[in-house]
Amino acid sequence: MTARTTRRKRRPKYGRIFFSIVFFLGLLFLLGKLGFDLFFREHETYLVDYGNLDIKADYNALVIQNEIVVNTNYSGKITYYADEGVAVVKGEPIAEVFNDGVESESSEETALEVSQKQIEFDYTVLEYDIMTLKNNILFAISQKEYDKVPALKSELILKLDTREKLEGENKFLSNRTTSYTEKTIGEGRLAVGEKANLFAPAEGILTFNIDGYEDYLTIDNIYNINYDDLALTSIVPQSVKTNRVDADAPIFKLIDQSTYYFVIELKADVAATYQVGKHVVVNTGDVNMDGEIYDVFSNGSGTVAVIRLHEANESFYSKRHVACTVINENYKGLKINVDTIVNLDGTIGVYRVMSNRRLQFVPIEVIGYDADYAIVQSGQFYQSDEGVVRTLSANQEIVRNAAAYKEGDLIE
Repeated sequence: MTARTTRRKRRPKYGRIFFSIVFFLGLLFLLGKLGFDLFFREHETYLVDYGNLDIKADYNALVIQNEIVVNTNYSGKITYYADEGVAVVKGEPIAEVFNDGVESESSEETALEVSQKQIEFDYTVLEYDIMTLKNNILFAISQKEYDKVPALKSELILKLDTREKLEGENKFLSNRTTSYTEKTIGEGRLAVGEKANLFAPAEGILTFNIDGYEDYLTIDNIYNINYDDLALTSIVPQSVKTNRVDADAPIFKLIDQSTYYFVIELKADVAATYQVGKHVVVNTGDVNMDGEIYDVFSNGSGTVAVIRLHEANESFYSKRHVACTVINENYKGLKINVDTIVNLDGTIGVYRVMSNRRLQFVPIEVIGYDADYAIVQSGQFYQSDEGVVRTLSANQEIVRNAAAYKEGDLIE
């Protein structure tokens, strides 16, 4: 009997195949992670360097211009030679008045009569705010909430400065800066059948629209205005251009645009970046104008900046408010991406990569920022509760997307 060798059919080893697949996928993952680290994660850190930054913010500015409201002694029929919005020179004929013998009706006060008290600054509220801020500072110290003290102190200094300006010498009055004049032209009264020309007493933009706030919204009165209430006040000019004029009534207004002011309520996050004497650019949508920060002061619940401009712009000669963008230029310091900034226990800072590649939190002081970048103090800065604080320096390495990390993390 011939022996026959029977060959058994091998079963596939599924376990070994499974682990081989897992091992292969794991290897691919590690290689992919290594490639990601080499080609992508290198951008998660960068060396800090110096740079410049322009800070932009939108405002609804109060426009204060040099205005002359012109009245006349004459009454009668009036014919105008010049049109709304044209630039006139001193001595140019504006209108002719003819006394046709018709008696003028005694007019009562019109809608030009305004209630200015509602936008006057409330001094009692200012005193209350000062005392409240002092008490809040003392309370924060007693509660060891030292991080709140610098902001409270800054607000208190602004309000104390405002009180000093209100009680002491008005900056604009001391410099003989005013922006309102009232002028009556035409001598005596016209006899029946007599006529006379009325001439411009000064050069400027001619307008017949008068709103009744000309003698209140002036540059020498800016500290007395409640800007919160003014923003809610509807100021509607009325045309005084009619067929007849009464004696002592306003007949037109001249606006000098050689120098004028934009008064803005600053956004809280940029108030500290507005400094007296600093150059800014004001954009009104159709033109850029160079300006200078003339004054900064506290008013009510906010901070107000006064920007002086010298470039003529006839697009807003008859407006009290103008929408604009203020560009606060050339903040210089260490320039960092805003995503490198993190808030750690109430202190803002960045994560610096140390020599051992571990992350260390470093506090910073922001000078200014926009949507993408921030300018921060270099080397050190001072805090009232901690004294001198060491901060970032040039060429130090920091991590981006800081919110995804914590202090002590290892950066490969």
